[in-house]
Amino acid sequence: MSETPSFARSPSFEEETPRNDNPNTDKSGTPFFADYIMDLSEAHDLAETPDPTKPPLDVSNLNSSRIQSIQVPSLGVALKRTAEESDAVSSEADSTSGNEPRSFNRISNVEMSLRHASPPPSLPRWPRDIPWAFAFLVFVPLSAIVPILDWRRNNVASPLEVHPLSTASLHALFWAGIAALILSRALYRTPGGGDGDDARYLLGAALTTAAPISVAINIALVLMILYACPHARLGALVPLWYTVRDLYLFRRWRRRNHQSGAGSRQAFFQALTSMVLDILSRSLRRASFFRVLTLTLAIQFGVLIVWRWALLASLHQPLHVILIALIGFKWVTGTVARMLSLLASGGIMSWFAQQARLAHELPSPSLDRESSDGTSEDIENDAMITEAYRTVDASVYQSVADMDDVLDDDYEVDDEEFLEAPSPRVDGRRESVQRAGVMNHSTVKSILHGGMTVSFGSVCQCGLFGGIAQFLWSQIRKIEFSRSLILRHRNNIGQNGFRGMEVNGSDQSCCTRMYESALYLARSFVRRFSDLAMCHVALFYKSYQRAALDVATLVEESGVEPILHDDISTHMCACVGGAISGIIVIISGILLLHQRKDFNPPISDAQVVTNMIAAFIFSYTMIFTVMEPLRASIKAVYVSFAQHPESLSRAFPIIYHRLHRLSSEHR
Repeated sequence: MSETPSFARSPSFEEETPRNDNPNTDKSGTPFFADYIMDLSEAHDLAETPDPTKPPLDVSNLNSSRIQSIQVPSLGVALKRTAEESDAVSSEADSTSGNEPRSFNRISNVEMSLRHASPPPSLPRWPRDIPWAFAFLVFVPLSAIVPILDWRRNNVASPLEVHPLSTASLHALFWAGIAALILSRALYRTPGGGDGDDARYLLGAALTTAAPISVAINIALVLMILYACPHARLGALVPLWYTVRDLYLFRRWRRRNHQSGAGSRQAFFQALTSMVLDILSRSLRRASFFRVLTLTLAIQFGVLIVWRWALLASLHQPLHVILIALIGFKWVTGTVARMLSLLASGGIMSWFAQQARLAHELPSPSLDRESSDGTSEDIENDAMITEAYRTVDASVYQSVADMDDVLDDDYEVDDEEFLEAPSPRVDGRRESVQRAGVMNHSTVKSILHGGMTVSFGSVCQCGLFGGIAQFLWSQIRKIEFSRSLILRHRNNIGQNGFRGMEVNGSDQSCCTRMYESALYLARSFVRRFSDLAMCHVALFYKSYQRAALDVATLVEESGVEPILHDDISTHMCACVGGAISGIIVIISGILLLHQRKDFNPPISDAQVVTNMIAAFIFSYTMIFTVMEPLRASIKAVYVSFAQHPESLSRAFPIIYHRLHRLSSEHR
């Protein structure tokens, strides 16, 4: 394998040199050599890694009153409360909501006590979001039982249910289940550390190729429906919508916005994929996590079998029955997937929190620059960092910290073998702590137990509203971007001689007020139901809306929001699901078209297209369930960057450089 990764070989890095006097620095003076220069020893000589606890802030215009007005979220408030206290949503956390542009200020770890970085020692006494858990347990079974009972009572058979070709969607779901198992084993069974670098690098490269493949497959599906099923051309709107969405996002990637191009974003997604898979293999025992993932996929497969029956039975039912079945299908499949999101987010957040705590309590001599012997220590540290930057293997984003100083139940070994194996790198006190951690604590079991008991209502709430909030937030960004273009065009027209002329001013002001009100409601919904809340739900056992508001405040005040705008992880995971599901649907559709003439009467075009759409939805749900831990882990890295920047800087300095540059550009 080549010594230089594709992140450096992309030509977009050579074209995106900042336009300032010094080509090695960005607008804030911080070098971003890690994005395009792979001579890392030379890059280290340009400047030091930015100090995560001392961001460059302009303090010339700050006074005491303004400093007191800055609202900094206290993420440890939930830990001080007792279990009997109410977990209602605080109105103070919503004080930052609005439509005005904000400045982004890094929240340093000095302002956030490290004693709040670790999860509570025990589960809270009372579960969170009990009404939502009760509503889930009541509504979801009814949404599947009601259509089936109505179908049996009325003896109205759906054509897809009684016809032998109705098993086509079932066959597609079966092949989607096999593909999901293969994909999950390839993603989440790689060993941690250098042993799995090559596999993770190849996996990241393979995932980035799914985007163009997804577009090609969607176009093939559109053409297949138009020419093979001319009497059901409306069904082509589903793959056509996915095609237009992917092409729009590709165009957005290629826009030179904030010195990022399509190649750099895809390469950075590949780097993030390699990093989060490495962290998951360390923070969660791989064997336990894979067993839970396999069990979850089996549950999701069974859920799809049941709701396939319910959806097909509701085709000839009233509209409200169809809506009930669809809402129940969305809720139950989303909740099953969000359980994996909780597990992955908890693994990432606990890993960074543990590193921050260990860096505070047990500082590593190789990373400490404040020793008494400053000259020799600085020389040793400089040599260590330069050598770490020079290490260009399959992935240069591997951790430079000592991974023996993190969670102790992370490796795929049996507990008996771990307890019997000698550990020369730890003393007797730390060895006893490790033995107690293995015997009494498992990260996978503790997070899963919390998700099934205390936080089950929060997971159900995220399963219903998390995806809607994500979709609504992306649409808000598109609308605001279009509005900014229109306002810019109006200003240009006003400068050409039409300034001061107002047409229908009262109507325009009324429309503006309505737009601002709708935008405020949409933003409030996104803040209260964002799926980023799963990070704090997993780590601090907060209620869902409180966690969403706290994370939203943290994101806004720390400068992470531009990073979320630049993120493509959700779209890349959707492309993987669309590509695999599209291949399965094309194969099943060809079989349907070939066999439909053998029956009397022949199968209609509408039945074939309905089978293809159902097969696509079921297959996409299975594949996206596998991709959900990866997507949630990348989002958890962004939250950890805002909450524990020093941990990311120590472990993955090049990733930290990239995120630091993206956030500092908007200060």
